[in-house]
Amino acid sequence: RPQANKTDGTVLPNLAGLTREEFRNAIIDERSTELNMEGKRRFDLIRWGILKEKVEANASQTVARTGMNLRFYLFAVPIDDLTINSWTQNAGY
Repeated sequence: RPQANKTDGTVLPNLAGLTREEFRNAIIDERSTELNMEGKRRFDLIRWGILKEKVEANASQTVARTGMNLRFYLFAVPIDDLTINSWTQNAGY
């Protein structure tokens, strides 16, 4: 995809003429660059509903063969909260 040079010398992708799906994917790719090193990428992928797809596409052979464990969409509920509130644990924990 062609790049556009800004006046400050940085390079931005040329988003002109993209379909809706191509534009959405460009946003997801840009957010991966921005959020990955901040430790927020997982939450963003969950929000987009594509965590499983992205993990399996970039995973080790074991994960690719067996699939991603869906428990990674949620954290375990702390034991104190379970006890005090009579809650049940998230599936898989």
